[in-house]
Amino acid sequence: MRFEPVRGPVAAFNVDRPAMAPKRPVLFTAKPSPGARYTWLFGDGTVGHGRRVSHRFPDAEGTELDGRNGAGRFRVLLHVEDKAGNQDWAAQGEVAVEHWRDASDTAVPTASGLAWKIYPGTWTELPDLTKEQAVFNGEALNLTADSQGFTRYVAVWDGLIDIPADGGYTFYLIDADGARLMIDGIEVSRTGPPFAQVCGSPGNALRYDRGSLGLRAGKHTFHLEGLHSASPGRPRVLWEGPALPLTDVPPAAFSHPRVDVLVKTAEDED
Repeated sequence: MRFEPVRGPVAAFNVDRPAMAPKRPVLFTAKPSPGARYTWLFGDGTVGHGRRVSHRFPDAEGTELDGRNGAGRFRVLLHVEDKAGNQDWAAQGEVAVEHWRDASDTAVPTASGLAWKIYPGTWTELPDLTKEQAVFNGEALNLTADSQGFTRYVAVWDGLIDIPADGGYTFYLIDADGARLMIDGIEVSRTGPPFAQVCGSPGNALRYDRGSLGLRAGKHTFHLEGLHSASPGRPRVLWEGPALPLTDVPPAAFSHPRVDVLVKTAEDED
């Protein structure tokens, strides 16, 4: 038996402004489907019609009113329906930016990857690390660290993340025991208190959080904390931005100040 493919409109659209600001016009353009009707839901409570629509977001709060750091993500939906009743939907996240974060202007030489530290302890939630002392440290090209046999600890990664272009970026954080991500000293995302998996499975359930920032192209400070108490694995960080689909942050985006340069600088100051 053969099934004929359903023929109908295909919902897809693009945005002409990679960085949106509140109250500034943004042009949304849908893929043409002859004779179709186009309905836009902009995530801020407003609706538009037509293949090309100019829209102004009223603020940078985002669809979920989570624009706490001067940038909010709006979930824009497009509904396309032809005269025969065939229909399709498309969705994209668009970040409106009210406050921009400039790139670091440091001239200190850097090395690839991130610097990490290990804080041993038997915490059930992420502690205040300003009151704790790291016992191991090192460098890694990605989000790995050597706990040297400890099974309960917090791992911390520090360095720089290279932002490829000006725009609104959304960072996604996934972890089981508890994690916190900071960019330029600002808490972007933090998973909630851990809770056990269902049906008696070992470890904690995966938790998820996300946050958006308006970032200028260049290097920005990166800080990640990950608790290891009951579950294997390490935090996972994904990003999404202008011409950048949702994907894991690649190791090539990370760098950190070279240790030998920092040591020499400290000696010179002495």
